[in-house]
Amino acid sequence: MSRRDRHPHRGAGRHRAASSRRPPSGQVFKRYGAWVLKRRWAIVGAWLTVLAGLVVMPPLGSGGSELASIIPLDSPAIRAELRSLEEFGYPLSSRTAVVQRDSHGLDVFVQAESALDALAVNQMPEPPYPLLGAIPLTNTVRLMGPRSETNTAVLTYLFMNPTSSFASQESAAQHYISTHLDRPADHVIGVAGSIPARAEQAELVKAYLPRLELFTVLAILILVGFTFRSVVAPLIALAASGVAFIVTIRLSASLGGLVGIAAPAELEPLLVALLLGVVTDYTIFYVTALQGRISRMGPRDAVREAIAADTPIVAAAGITVAGGTAALLAAESAFFRGFGPAMALAVLVGLLVAVSLVPAILAILGPRVFWPRDPHRSPSRTSDQVDPARLERSARRRMIHLLASRKGAALVVLGSVGLLLLASSAVRTIDLGVGFAICLTSRDCST
Repeated sequence: MSRRDRHPHRGAGRHRAASSRRPPSGQVFKRYGAWVLKRRWAIVGAWLTVLAGLVVMPPLGSGGSELASIIPLDSPAIRAELRSLEEFGYPLSSRTAVVQRDSHGLDVFVQAESALDALAVNQMPEPPYPLLGAIPLTNTVRLMGPRSETNTAVLTYLFMNPTSSFASQESAAQHYISTHLDRPADHVIGVAGSIPARAEQAELVKAYLPRLELFTVLAILILVGFTFRSVVAPLIALAASGVAFIVTIRLSASLGGLVGIAAPAELEPLLVALLLGVVTDYTIFYVTALQGRISRMGPRDAVREAIAADTPIVAAAGITVAGGTAALLAAESAFFRGFGPAMALAVLVGLLVAVSLVPAILAILGPRVFWPRDPHRSPSRTSDQVDPARLERSARRRMIHLLASRKGAALVVLGSVGLLLLASSAVRTIDLGVGFAICLTSRDCST
């Protein structure tokens, strides 16, 4: 008989000893849960310190500017414009035009005065910043076909310092109008061009962003509060989302000044919705895990187990979403490439907040997360009353049984596809592009 036959359990013992020295992945997250539980106040304090530092300190580098847009700053057009300013001290293209038009004909003296006004600006030793010069063009000469208008319009192209902000260029154009073209006989229609359009777009974002934030916050308060029958749970999600949003905006401004990946102004509403959705979703994961454990174990053990159980799920989900948004950098269109860095940064910041700040808050509050409901105590009821928890479990079992059957799954798939097709039906009529001069002939239209 061999030694192995005489001692059949010796090799198995060595295998178990070797495997015991390699902690399974679950042990890592259990240790992380214990660490968060122990350092909960320090984690909250660290996030508050980071938040205060980012708010008080100015952005690193040159800071975020309105030049950050979905058009990359290293595009050939932008490089040529900046180089012309460096070489000649004057841009060779204009993105802003003052429009004068009268369908019945502009007086020849009005046209001459508009030309003299532009000439006066060009002869100034130092025109008001950021204005550098002006060139007027009239339709005195018929250029296209027998029906083209003559002596009805003057376009004064204003040349601005391309490093100035959109708002300052729009303000300079309005100042030009109020200084030189303030009479009714001048028939000023307004200011046209890509820069005024971007300035107006920024104003629209500022005007409607609070509404978007308000409706999203109300939806979170109602849905999360109703789901957990709690006042505190939705407030945790909103607080974590607010921290993630402020950190993302400030970091994107600093990174924009250092390495040029600032978030475009057009993305701010999208970032608000994205962060509120991502952080709220991950908060619901943790609160749900805590709810299922706190009724059968102590608060500290329930928090530790909830963190250990859901942190790998949240981390995998966040990394997947961040990788998917970062993949937009490989898109051929510059329009879609502009979305990648800011969205990936937002998801990563939201993930970091969700796996650290949210568990720390849960560890501090414990059962108070479900206030005013007591998760340890079932509500008293008479013999003829129905247990709500039992009804919920029964409804959940029926839903699982429906989805597990072929007919039920087919109905769900068909309904989902139908809703997606209905939601995407408007894509057929969407025009990609912006008509900056669409309202120039109407005094009632904004820029």
